[in-house]
Amino acid sequence: MNTLKGFASTVTFYNPRFVLLFCLFTLASSLSFADENSFAEINIPHLPADTDEKPPHSSTLAWLIDTRNYWGKVVGDTGAQLDGFFAGDDAIRKSNGSFLKLGFEFQQIKGGTSYFDPKVKFRLDLPTLKEKLRIVLESEPPEEQTIGEQKRPQGSNKDQKNLNDSAVGALDFELNKKRHINTSTGVGVKFGQPIDPFWRYRLNAKYAINKDWELSSYDSLYYFHSEGWGTQLNVTAQRNSPWFVFRQTSDGRYDHKTRRWELANTLSFLREIDSKRAINYQIGILGETQPEVQATGYFAHAIYRRKMHKEWLFYEMIPEIYYPKEDNWKFSPSITFKIEMVLSSEQQ
Repeated sequence: MNTLKGFASTVTFYNPRFVLLFCLFTLASSLSFADENSFAEINIPHLPADTDEKPPHSSTLAWLIDTRNYWGKVVGDTGAQLDGFFAGDDAIRKSNGSFLKLGFEFQQIKGGTSYFDPKVKFRLDLPTLKEKLRIVLESEPPEEQTIGEQKRPQGSNKDQKNLNDSAVGALDFELNKKRHINTSTGVGVKFGQPIDPFWRYRLNAKYAINKDWELSSYDSLYYFHSEGWGTQLNVTAQRNSPWFVFRQTSDGRYDHKTRRWELANTLSFLREIDSKRAINYQIGILGETQPEVQATGYFAHAIYRRKMHKEWLFYEMIPEIYYPKEDNWKFSPSITFKIEMVLSSEQQ
């Protein structure tokens, strides 16, 4: 608790740059408005999704052929539906199904530096003969991602993990699945040189406070042989309305080896434009507790996402402004473009 209070007191003195942070939202809103006028012929909320005749199949990986993308079909006014459309870390964390994301990302940052990267992210969830036991193969599990990687678009200017070194295979056992709480534990290995065995425990909880507000938590405790103990905490307060979804999210990641907490606090405003487009405005602060409790960066960005083809091909644009402590709080704008193919099975 003292750590969190110290973190809060560290950031309250810092106010001039937040004036500039909100400029991004004005820009993103104007882009959204211009796009609505440019595509007026489709700007009707909740248009029926594209449909295709489904071929017969019996494959274990039938979701690759049949479902195309469950997430791409659920644009709507609830947080879960909008999360699914954006196919981001929130949707991945809440889903128990398989998915495959393939794409390319172009990022232009301050100083004219640009990066063009292929992106691959996947999870293969295989049932076993035991109802509560699953074999899971996935790349970039939450336990392997820093708070900064989870919260901001990261180009090649950041340390990129090799796919072979970030993929894991695990045997997960569901301990408890009730209406509000789901817990599981598992053992597995992180692939690489050398192979790194690990254990993890996950807890997901969700409570409806009233008809408009809900509280959710996604937490994990883990141990990697090469890295030691760690934990991740995520608590979100969410308000649903017919026109938007508002969120306040607090994140923490603790590394026992360094005795260091990574911290983040984020405000999000998600809005559906129509059945093909949605936008997510975010403003946030990053921090840490070593060598002292301090803010490490302020950011604001808008994630504009558009369905390009059927239920599986998407375009994404992310303008961002960032003030990092490591660069003496200098203004650091960037813009990121993505073309992404998403194939996923229905959430369990």
